[in-house]
Amino acid sequence: MTPARPGPGNPAPADRVTTVEVFFDLVFVFTLTQLTRVLEADLSPTGLARVLLLFGILWWMFDGYVWLANHVPPRMPAQKLLLFVGMVGFLLAAVGVPDAFDGTGLLFGVGYLVVISVHLLLFTRAGIGPALTRLAVYNLGSALLVFVGGFVDGTARYACWLAALALQSVVPYLVPRISWVRVLSEFRLQPGHFVERHGLLVIIALGESVVAIGMGVDTAHVGIGTGAVIALALALPAALWWTYFTDTPGEEDRLAATGPERAGWPSGWASGTSRCCSASWWRRPASTPRWPIRGARPTGARHWRWPAAWRCTWPGSPACAGRCTPPRC
Repeated sequence: MTPARPGPGNPAPADRVTTVEVFFDLVFVFTLTQLTRVLEADLSPTGLARVLLLFGILWWMFDGYVWLANHVPPRMPAQKLLLFVGMVGFLLAAVGVPDAFDGTGLLFGVGYLVVISVHLLLFTRAGIGPALTRLAVYNLGSALLVFVGGFVDGTARYACWLAALALQSVVPYLVPRISWVRVLSEFRLQPGHFVERHGLLVIIALGESVVAIGMGVDTAHVGIGTGAVIALALALPAALWWTYFTDTPGEEDRLAATGPERAGWPSGWASGTSRCCSASWWRRPASTPRWPIRGARPTGARHWRWPAAWRCTWPGSPACAGRCTPPRC
């Protein structure tokens, strides 16, 4: 793959992930925590559909920021400050996630509008020519739909947000001649940075899972059974880590061998999603009550709740984490 062309103010393309990008990922992982809270509270098909809708909207722009940092490495103070503004946008959207379809839809919309505005502003330094103009039309249109959705209720809000997701991730491929799909060759990736960035996000998500495991233990009832359950709970994120990080150099080589005309945003988005989902959704929110374990048995069936990370198996098997690369990538 052709390396990313340096834009104005960026004498060299991205090579490794910077610390400010890792901090950005840490903020984004909070949105995943919020989404697991929503799914835990409502495990019905409707609850799952809501989470999928919000996740699709948020994940599209997170991966957009991965592409951004790949083209415009945040080395200059002004770029880092703008990236912090983008973090504020994601944090606002994350705070609004639990009640996004009720009382905090406007907060979610405001946060998302900030996220997209900063993304486009920073992308002006990438030197990608008309591709940015085409991208801005769809991203800003999507942000406005999310924002407007915050003012309406019920079915109208669902319609606005579904349209926003479709405008970003579906419509451009239906009308490629008038969308950024026509100029995909203008977007060039540094494979090492791209793979490392998604890997670090997985590490952060797994790390929060470990923290949640430790916080969920009722230390008033510690015994052999408790230790066994803790070990079993840790085995899951450990297995996900082992599965994901077994072939990182191979992933970079395969991405590097992909031609620019085939390394479009959809393949990167889908590949990144498959890499992150298993690690981020097998999680237990901090709000889940402590485990009332006495020995190896619960103290009372009525009060026993398996950690949410064990109940929520969507999406996919751990064996797919980091390996479910679509044919185009």
